[in-house]
Amino acid sequence: MLLPWRDIRLRLAGGREVVVPTSLTDHEAAMLAALADDGVCLEVGSAYGYSAIVIAESAKSLHAIDPHRELNSFARMRANLEAAGVAGRVRISRATNREVLPELLDSTYDLVFIDGNHARPDITFDLAHGWRLLKPGGHLAVHDYGEDTCPDVRPAVESFRDTMYPADTRIVDTLWVATRA
Repeated sequence: MLLPWRDIRLRLAGGREVVVPTSLTDHEAAMLAALADDGVCLEVGSAYGYSAIVIAESAKSLHAIDPHRELNSFARMRANLEAAGVAGRVRISRATNREVLPELLDSTYDLVFIDGNHARPDITFDLAHGWRLLKPGGHLAVHDYGEDTCPDVRPAVESFRDTMYPADTRIVDTLWVATRA
């Protein structure tokens, strides 16, 4: 499956709109919103902030981790969060997964969404740390599972799945979700 980047127009209060580039499908966004419902959430990889907006609209809070180097997207993400009215619920760590995730020793989350660096070592790192940070009943969601331009995601997820044996898994388009018992 190929997920092209496209602009999503979010309609805001007062007739305003914000346009945010994303590769999330509508079904994936709806699933993330449902998984985030009133939860404390963590996102690894934010780009321009579309997934952060989707999650933050449903969540109590979101910690978003992204160095914003590759796409130079930090200023646009902050502006998009402000325009969408969710900036107050999002804490941004402008750093890499390897800098932040090991430091989250006393934190637990209802949802961990992984959509950062798509190289296998980074995905494997994010899966291990993300699973460790989940509350019982929490959800680990990984974007780009089976996406044609991200070939390392599927084998990393399947290796993790075969090692950790999460009982409840499902796939929505290219969003792989595991629920911790």
